[in-house]
Amino acid sequence: MTGLKRLFLVVLCMGVCFSLFAQTVDEILGAEPDYQKMEVIEEQGKLYTLTIEYYPALDEARFIYRKNAHLFDQGEAMIVIRERAAKFVAERSYFSYSYSRKDVTKYDNDKDMVVYTSFITLKK
Repeated sequence: MTGLKRLFLVVLCMGVCFSLFAQTVDEILGAEPDYQKMEVIEEQGKLYTLTIEYYPALDEARFIYRKNAHLFDQGEAMIVIRERAAKFVAERSYFSYSYSRKDVTKYDNDKDMVVYTSFITLKK
């Protein structure tokens, strides 16, 4: 065999091997998760509303606590969110959670409401 034929044969074999490998990787990885998918869970307390925005592909959740501005107490909001987050972790078979950034408190004077938001990262 000449050098050119050997080179062609080696390149052909490498091409076949790479294509077989690429197919198995695609099969293993499967479809890419939908990072935009969000589950919304609404819960009504006596004087507050708690909304959970859960992103399964990112293992993240936002806990949004809404209450009348005259009745709002940040300590109470933190306790409600902490208790619900612990329950949420158990329901979704996670191991624990942590706060991914500082909580945000927003006052809406037009609606006389306070919106307190906690950003949580879930750990498996």
